[in-house]
Amino acid sequence: MKKDKKEKDLNVLVSGFVDGKLIYIIEFPFNSSDFVKNPEIKIQKWQRKLKGSKSTRGQFLRSADFDYKDYIESPKLEVKYLLPKEELAKYSDYISKGFYEFLESKAK
Repeated sequence: MKKDKKEKDLNVLVSGFVDGKLIYIIEFPFNSSDFVKNPEIKIQKWQRKLKGSKSTRGQFLRSADFDYKDYIESPKLEVKYLLPKEELAKYSDYISKGFYEFLESKAK
């Protein structure tokens, strides 16, 4: 994390598919505060779990999951690709409500 935070212009691209159909591509800076906070919290929990272990050598956190709430407020977020509003509506049942509302507000 320390190395990644120092890199300049490091961006994350997130894409969403339903049954192989590309729905969206979103780009945002890796160092967005909400996005970086998520793995930091997971690392802290993991470190507390390992506290007292005889050996922590070779141990590392393997998961880096996140959801739209971890980047949606990024001021530099850019929608790189998004289905037109009419087409997007066909996939609303497959997208969480809050995220769908965000996508719908960006769709043309």
